[in-house]
Amino acid sequence: MGHVFELGTRYADAMGLTVDDGDGGSVTVEMGSYGIGVSRLLQTIVMQGAWQRDSGLDSLHWPATDWGSVAPYRAAVVPIGDDDVVREAATGVHDAIGADCLLFDDDGQSVGERFAESELLGIPAKVVVGNHYRETGDVEIEHRNGESRSVAPERVADAVERFAAGD
Repeated sequence: MGHVFELGTRYADAMGLTVDDGDGGSVTVEMGSYGIGVSRLLQTIVMQGAWQRDSGLDSLHWPATDWGSVAPYRAAVVPIGDDDVVREAATGVHDAIGADCLLFDDDGQSVGERFAESELLGIPAKVVVGNHYRETGDVEIEHRNGESRSVAPERVADAVERFAAGD
């Protein structure tokens, strides 16, 4: 995942970089370099458990920590139905959650395709706006582990934040 390069004295010689050797003389500094490759980091995350085949989940499972998640989005808003009430509510929920939320509103996709795409991307929380919203005024938030809860639209941003962190 990371890499280390021993540079020796090549660059130190060119810069005249020396340190006192303790005996009144000087020695040329030995240099090294290290770094981390972002592409290797993502590959490592996937290899070390992000892809949960053993659990029956055929999707990415990005790890969540106290300081956040490496998932590309915190939530996906999935409207069920194409009426104006659902469409407006889904757009409002998407806007309330913010920039790292994906709205699945493609008219060419079935609800199942929207759910599947959200799961394949490993998005931690799915906000469903549909029949439950029409009946109660609340949206459903589903965590990738199968847990779900009903939340008022004005509280959805906080609930998604907790769900994305694994709470």
